[in-house]
Amino acid sequence: ERPASVGTIAARRGATASVIARLADLLGAAPVDRPVAVTAGTTTLLGISPGRWTVVGGEGDVETRFAGLADVAALVDQTGGMVVFDLSGPKVGDLLAALVAVDLHPSVTPAGSVLTTTVAHVGVTLWQSAADRWTVLVGRSYALAFERAVVAGAAWSGVELA
Repeated sequence: ERPASVGTIAARRGATASVIARLADLLGAAPVDRPVAVTAGTTTLLGISPGRWTVVGGEGDVETRFAGLADVAALVDQTGGMVVFDLSGPKVGDLLAALVAVDLHPSVTPAGSVLTTTVAHVGVTLWQSAADRWTVLVGRSYALAFERAVVAGAAWSGVELA
């Protein structure tokens, strides 16, 4: 599934607080400067490192939508290069546990946590977007490899794919 928009916002040195304040004004919700997903309307901001967020969703490219941040942040549109997968169901956690080397137990990785890791040597960013739903952001050229890993992991963990 292709999102309406994907991109990165990276605060310039010393400008993280300003970027957070301006994003709060623009979106009505402030991003968090840690690995947490914050959703405002159709836009989700994923904290991927200090002062850096991946933007998923919303209309228009990131460079145009957030042009008012250009003096305090680098803006990079990545819409054409990313694919978003939504994985849901009662056993999706079991499936992902078979694919990643990260503890996904809710006591360690609560809902809203953002993780950057690998699945079958493919770099991914994933977050728990609902109780039994995980969203995974994958580079477009690796989408097929990720799909194959999900199918193999589903067979191994007993998850049925619909």
